[in-house]
This record gives sequence, C-alpha cells and structure tokens, in this order.
Amino acid sequence: MTDWNNSLSRDYFGEFDGRGVIIAGGADGIGAALADAFQWLGAKVAVVDKNPSAAVVSITADLADEKARNAALTDACAKVGAPVAFVSTLGFDSRLGFDLTQEQAEHLMRVNFFAPVFAARDVMPVMRKGGGGAICLFTSRHGSEIFEPDMTGYGCAKAALDSGIKRLAVKAGEDNTPSNIIRVFGFCPGWVQSDNQKARFDAKQFDDAAKEQLIPVGMQPADIVPAIIFGLSKHSRLLSGTTLRFDAGEGQVKTSAVTAGSKKAAS
Repeated sequence: MTDWNNSLSRDYFGEFDGRGVIIAGGADGIGAALADAFQWLGAKVAVVDKNPSAAVVSITADLADEKARNAALTDACAKVGAPVAFVSTLGFDSRLGFDLTQEQAEHLMRVNFFAPVFAARDVMPVMRKGGGGAICLFTSRHGSEIFEPDMTGYGCAKAALDSGIKRLAVKAGEDNTPSNIIRVFGFCPGWVQSDNQKARFDAKQFDDAAKEQLIPVGMQPADIVPAIIFGLSKHSRLLSGTTLRFDAGEGQVKTSAVTAGSKKAAS
C-alpha cells in the first residue's frame, strides 16, 4: 500500500470523506491505486471490474457487456450512494494493425469506447440527483497523436472516446446549475509502470521510454493519482470538456519506446 499521507491531504480533499466514488477498471494498476487513495481519504469506494478487487465494495462485471454494465452500476450506486466521482481507467491496448478482423475491432471499441462512455452516461442521472459531481475517463495519446499501424484498433477507439468525453461534458452542461454541477474531463497519462505493463514489457523498454520524456523518470501509478483526485475535486471546479495531460512531456516527441519496443500479444 502507498503512504498517501505524503501526497494527499485529508483536509484539502475532505469533500470525499463519506461520499460515494465508483471506479470502473479498478482491480489493478492505476485503478487499484486510485481506489486505495480514495479509501484513505474516507470515501465509500465501489470498484467495478471483470476481475475481483481488494476494495471494500467489489463488483465483478464485464463493463463491455451492456446488461452486465447496467446491473453492476445499479448495484454500485445502491451500495455507496450517489457518487460524487466516477472514474474509468478501462483500456485494452492489443497490438493489432490494419489486418485486424471486424470482430477484433468491435471488441476494442466495446472496451475502450462503449464501456466508459455509456457507463459515465448512465451514472450521470444518479449523480445529478445526489447534487452533482465529476467524471474522469482515461484516454490515450494513441487516439490523437501517435499513429503506429500496430495500434489501429485501440487508437481509433480512443479517438472516439476523446469525442465522447466532449459530448458527455456538453450534455452535462445543459442541465448544470450553480448549485448542481456535473463536470466531465479526460485524463491522458504517459506510460505508467503498472503490474500489467511490467508483465508485458522489460525494464530496458521502460528505461528507454523515460529517456525520451522531457522529465526522464519512470511513472508509477502513485505518481498520477493525486492529479486525478485534484481534477475530480472542488479545487478544479471549472475543469470540464477537456483532457489533462500527465505524460512527463512524452507528447512532445515523435517516437517512443512505448510503441516501438514489444510485439507481445496483449493478455
């Protein structure tokens, strides 16, 4: 477990104490770190993932499946109350190029676009009844800046997600009042060294990628969690309809060891 006392103030983020937070894709990696941090802040956290979570409220469901998603979100809201924050870290970055099948492309769309956008859409009415909140969906630079052929399906799905984030923000804004506001924003991290990524890539690839960043250090899940929580908090009350970049400056370079290094099949 991370010692969040070094990076998160319970006083500064006191608004989450006793309030509901739902994290889609929080069984491991960034999502798990985020769930741990929110629990440390006193939030009532529900993690919805196809794999079991260590969170107090763990709901096992495949959010790419519509019926399972609807049931899981209803269950999550019932257990933690109307959420003041909803986060989706969902993503599947299979190395599939232009020769991918339609079935493979549809799967990537279901995981990377349908699941986060429709989950956020369906949580919004409950969030509105509870007095508002904030929604953060994880996107990727592969949707807007990096165009390797072996990331075609994933990149196209994330590009759709970028558009979906803006449309969700506009839809939320149509019903916003000064006392009941829902904000929607994207979060675009660099190459975070989660356990899943460590299982697929070696240390040299991480080191090579870090050297190409403007800030040449490897990124861990705990490094980006405070920024996400800040974006979801009242301290970012004017943030909506845009995407936060948190990639150590990697977006300023044209090539990266992140995409050039490995051809291992995604698990």
